[in-house]
Amino acid sequence: RVPEHAARRAASVPLPHAMAAEVEPEECAICLEPCAYNTVLPCRCKVSYCMGCWDKALAASLNTCGLARCPTCRSPVRVDYDADAGRLVFSKDDEGPLPELGGEGDEASCRRRLAQELQKRMQSTVERLLAQAWPAQVQRLRAFGAERPYLQELARRPEERLRAMPEEELDRCLAA
Repeated sequence: RVPEHAARRAASVPLPHAMAAEVEPEECAICLEPCAYNTVLPCRCKVSYCMGCWDKALAASLNTCGLARCPTCRSPVRVDYDADAGRLVFSKDDEGPLPELGGEGDEASCRRRLAQELQKRMQSTVERLLAQAWPAQVQRLRAFGAERPYLQELARRPEERLRAMPEEELDRCLAA
């Protein structure tokens, strides 16, 4: 039997069939389903999340409070796109502490400073992810277009091509 800590280290990587039989899949703490891929947590939490639940939790956290945070311990998580692996990777976010409520000014001005800092960090995260994922997105879209030459013709003369297209062909293109 493979020790639990060794299985966690191999998280986000499919287990080989020989090893998969020896390791019982852990249950996702959110959906309670067995995890085909465990997420390697950047914090010290010993909780398992499936990739879908982890992604949704980080997205909800980012949209709600402006920071991606671990759903268990609430520590900040840095999200990057690894183009070589073709997936998101997570690490401890060491961008520094947020401004404290209190200090100089009244509570309203402190809250404004905090909101501005959160907005700045969220914008920075989004811009970094866009820059990291952009080349992979362009590559995938080019491959998609290369496999569908009728789309290239449609893009060159859309109005003319659509008017001349039989209804069945138009349905087929829309379904593709």
